[in-house]
Amino acid sequence: MTTLERARDLPCVPIAVIGGGMEYYQVGYVNPPLLREVGMVGQQAARRARAMAGIAAEEIDVFCLYDPTSFEVIRQFEMLGLCAEGEGGPFIEGGTIALDGEYPVNPDGGTLAHSYIRTQQMTLRIIEIVRQLRGTAVNQLPHPEIGLATAAGSGAQHIEMILLGKV
Repeated sequence: MTTLERARDLPCVPIAVIGGGMEYYQVGYVNPPLLREVGMVGQQAARRARAMAGIAAEEIDVFCLYDPTSFEVIRQFEMLGLCAEGEGGPFIEGGTIALDGEYPVNPDGGTLAHSYIRTQQMTLRIIEIVRQLRGTAVNQLPHPEIGLATAAGSGAQHIEMILLGKV
């Protein structure tokens, strides 16, 4: 990370943090997470992050979501407000989150298919967003401008998120 002025002098495309947020329900991994309590954890953080960036959820081009289970990806789309609570399953059917879908998720395979190396996998979500926005990713999407990366989720009872964009 560096200043925007310095980043513009570097040979790679500068990417900026345009929003971020975090939300905690309770200490993670102490009490079992109950869906009725933590089902929408991250909703307020997502609103704050989008407000910082001045964007709507529909304007995000690529999603690098924490995906310890398929359910968590579905839950995060509900939490982000891209579909109503309980409608995430039907929402992602038919390729919505495929690489060529409306809301592509984890082009690098995410933790389910690419890497689960304890907490370091969270950094890999950010790295993939940067690669996508710079146009250097292995599974490159066409012309993404804004990306969202998340870490943790309902099982951990907390979530962190970052919105990145081209400068």
